[in-house]
Amino acid sequence: MPASSRLQKLEIKLRKLEERFEELLLESLRRCEQGHWSGMFGAHEAAQRIAGPGLLADRLRSEDGEALLGLVASIDELRARLGYTEPNALCSRYLEYRKKTWPK
Repeated sequence: MPASSRLQKLEIKLRKLEERFEELLLESLRRCEQGHWSGMFGAHEAAQRIAGPGLLADRLRSEDGEALLGLVASIDELRARLGYTEPNALCSRYLEYRKKTWPK
């Protein structure tokens, strides 16, 4: 397969990941707006560490946060493979808000 074709496929995959990140971020924010605390900004993580393994930690698990962080990692990795030097702006902003809200 020619290099240009591989690059095009990676570009398409990156675009889809970035679109999925934006969709999930908006869905999570809408759930928060409706009063469902999703933990997407890391609020549950400190409580999970305190609770240790078990039922309470499982209940505090943030599926939204984990999915968003997973997408950020995939996007960052793919951008690096494609030679992009700048991170995705929306991903960076999400991580920055997460860091400011609940420092580790």
